[in-house]
Amino acid sequence: MTGRFHIMVLSGGSLIGQNILDSLEGRRERVRLTGVNQHADHPRLYRYDRVHLCPPLESDTFRPFLLELIERERPDAILPGRDHDTVELAELAAASPELSPRIPCGDPEAARTMNDKGLSCRFAVRRGLPFAPTCLVEDEGREAVRAWAAAQGFPLLAKPRRGYGSLGVRILTRSRQLEAFLDRHGEGYILQKYLDLRPERERFIEEYLRDLDCGVPLFFDLPEEGQYAGQAVIAPDGRVGRVFTSVNRMVIGRCERSAPHLDPALEALTRAYAEAMASSGWRGMFNLQCRRTPDGYAAHEMNGRMSGSTSARRWLGYDEVRELVSGFFGVDIGPDRREEGVPPGEGVVCRSLSDDFAARRDLERLAHDRFWDRDANPGHP
Repeated sequence: MTGRFHIMVLSGGSLIGQNILDSLEGRRERVRLTGVNQHADHPRLYRYDRVHLCPPLESDTFRPFLLELIERERPDAILPGRDHDTVELAELAAASPELSPRIPCGDPEAARTMNDKGLSCRFAVRRGLPFAPTCLVEDEGREAVRAWAAAQGFPLLAKPRRGYGSLGVRILTRSRQLEAFLDRHGEGYILQKYLDLRPERERFIEEYLRDLDCGVPLFFDLPEEGQYAGQAVIAPDGRVGRVFTSVNRMVIGRCERSAPHLDPALEALTRAYAEAMASSGWRGMFNLQCRRTPDGYAAHEMNGRMSGSTSARRWLGYDEVRELVSGFFGVDIGPDRREEGVPPGEGVVCRSLSDDFAARRDLERLAHDRFWDRDANPGHP
């Protein structure tokens, strides 16, 4: 390979896009980054070398647009920035064998399984893997849903089958809430048992409900201290590489603190899930999210992509972008120069708000031209 390794990121303005940018910030001289995004107004887009505005992924024009863009830009690798991008790229690779070497992914059906929490649960049950007790609302009659809820007990979690980042998730604490939820929001949702419900958390929920008599709070959040996660790269030949496990603090669906969690049981569970997905045809990134219960760890979600903790894991000694590029493309993009003098894995990563600046002229140029090039805008910071 001559020149910089060229990575194209779909949904480049997403949180995952930011994590890829952050992971590569200390080696941009070796990596060229092209972002693809539907909207022009997020400042992090202007950290890419080039940006292209695209039609909505759900539109009939997206696939032709992407094919033409790939032909024009000639990226070495194409990465997803959202769950829907993972499915799109898997389908594109299956339909276009000439492009599949640039897309580190696997079978489209495996991608759809990971993108749908209901299908994920069925997959885990078939493979004998521990997964949060789950009810697929659309596939059951109301009486069956009521019986399942009664057997599990409240509170329950109602989640979009294809949601991400905790968006749209509800906590159901009463039978009347379950009935109202089924009347208004049941389609496209699953119900899950609330795992690892600690007494202090249950009290917090009950106090919040009582406080609603005094008005609706402007903000509400239930900080999650015990989100356990596993990450691995499934190689092109199906082998599962190194597994990295961590414990994260989630605030409003985003990871704000991450630390290594070196538990052989969590590592073994992550590897078992990754190997099961590999046997189903998946390749590339694999992410597992779990809760710890009295019976051990149980998964509640899996993804075939990087995540909102990708850059945190790099600081903690797991450089998944480097591993993915090396394993699929035989290119070593090298270590991040910011790692010099930092003992890997011997600390925690905390994330807080940061400033991203975008010049008005760049925002207007991208919105008008639907294309932005850093080299053509040398005044950009």
